[in-house]
Amino acid sequence: KDMPFTRKRAPVSIDTPNDGPKRDVFDVESNDPKGINKFNYTALILRSLILIIVTVLSYAIFTPSHVRASHLNAVNDRLVQITESIKLKGTYLTARHEELVKEIEEETEELEKEEDEKTIEILKSEIEENEKELEAVDEEIEKEEEFDKSSFCDECVFDWSGLVTRCGKRKAYMMDVHKVPEVAAMKGIIELDPHCKRSQRK
Repeated sequence: KDMPFTRKRAPVSIDTPNDGPKRDVFDVESNDPKGINKFNYTALILRSLILIIVTVLSYAIFTPSHVRASHLNAVNDRLVQITESIKLKGTYLTARHEELVKEIEEETEELEKEEDEKTIEILKSEIEENEKELEAVDEEIEKEEEFDKSSFCDECVFDWSGLVTRCGKRKAYMMDVHKVPEVAAMKGIIELDPHCKRSQRK
């Protein structure tokens, strides 16, 4: 039986500027660098997202439970150490501030009563040194207190020592289980993984 006659489409060619070589308009290859760059960039983003998803799923599915538990314990232990250090620093600064204020007051009272010139000079020197240290301590206290909570990224990914979760979930865990104050928990988590700070995501 005769097959119906079909006419093949002939390549349509157009002239390029300066009478250059002709090319097929249906050719996949393009001379438009913008189009190529945009396509490559989009493809790169998609491949990166797929790689992240596969990595997280692989960890959750294929990593033995005892290994995941070990990772979790390591992260928790390290976070507890950091947050305890932060709390101790705050306690020390407050106590040292009170000590210096008391010392300066006592030395000032002595100075007002003292008549010996050498003793007066010694007291003045001690007061000056204590005032400088007090100023430095107060600056440290101010730095500790001016932490911007909005800089903490709850929705960002926390990734340390094989444990992958959300920064906000880590913070909630430290506050609920280990009774760590919110600011100390935030600082500790950021110290462990700086990606939990918003400025690091720019």
